[in-house]
Amino acid sequence: MTIAISIAAFVVSAATFSTSYWRDRRDLMLRVHERLTSMEQQRGRREIHRMGDQHKRIEDLTPDQYDKINNALAALDVMAVYYKRKYIPREPILEFWADPVLRLMRAAEPFLTHRDQDLLGTTGRRTWPALHAFADDARKYLEREGPQAGAAQKLDVGPADDPA
Repeated sequence: MTIAISIAAFVVSAATFSTSYWRDRRDLMLRVHERLTSMEQQRGRREIHRMGDQHKRIEDLTPDQYDKINNALAALDVMAVYYKRKYIPREPILEFWADPVLRLMRAAEPFLTHRDQDLLGTTGRRTWPALHAFADDARKYLEREGPQAGAAQKLDVGPADDPA
């Protein structure tokens, strides 16, 4: 009888742990997504797209524009670190962010190059390596899933109205 009770307690504990683990990862993913869709983050991504569309040089950015762009890329890097470490579910993040991140990385190329040159000179490593790795995974995901890949296409309303 005591063995049966112990087994039942173990099963309940394992099920509770599993459910809690899944729920915590989902909740973290939702918090990350909410942070990335905040007005502040959208403004930063919009600045990146404007910079790319207008072929602005880094030197032509105002300090406020520079800060917005830097903040938007840094927030995406945090998401990419969580993705890399599997703190958040990978498939839903790729569904929502693969396409927006790839479009953003193309537009941000001059800024990323500028930051890499600054950092490579002092530390010998690349700026935001997790974001670059996420972009590689995003590219593979979109190649695998095709042009209608999940929620990413639903969010694709163009650079000026970038909700993601």
